[in-house]
Amino acid sequence: MRRRHSEEGAQAKAELQKSIRHSKRKMWGDYLQNIRGAEVWRAARYANDQAGTTMQALTDRDSKQADTSLEKKEMLGHNSFPPNDGDQYYELPPAGSSHTRVTECNGGT
Repeated sequence: MRRRHSEEGAQAKAELQKSIRHSKRKMWGDYLQNIRGAEVWRAARYANDQAGTTMQALTDRDSKQADTSLEKKEMLGHNSFPPNDGDQYYELPPAGSSHTRVTECNGGT
C-alpha cells in the first residue's frame, strides 16, 4: 500500500514538474514575442548564452585571423596540438634512474 502511494506521488511530482516547465516555456515565448525597446536587452541577459555569444577574432603567430567559431576551434587545435611533420623525429633522452626508489642510502651524499 505504501509503495503504491510512493509511486503515485513520484508520478504526480513528475507530471507537475513537466507542467511547470511547459508553462514557463510558453510564458517566456509569449514574453519574447511581445518585447520592445530596452526590454530586448534585459531579456538577452536571460536567454541562451551560446546563441548570442560574441568574441573578437583570434590572430595566430602568422597574423592569420579566425572569425567564426569553427575557424577559432581549428586554430586553437592547430596551435595547441601541431601536426607532426614526417621529417621530424624526436630522440629519447638517455635512460636514467627516475624509475628507482629514492632513499637515504642511494640518494644521499
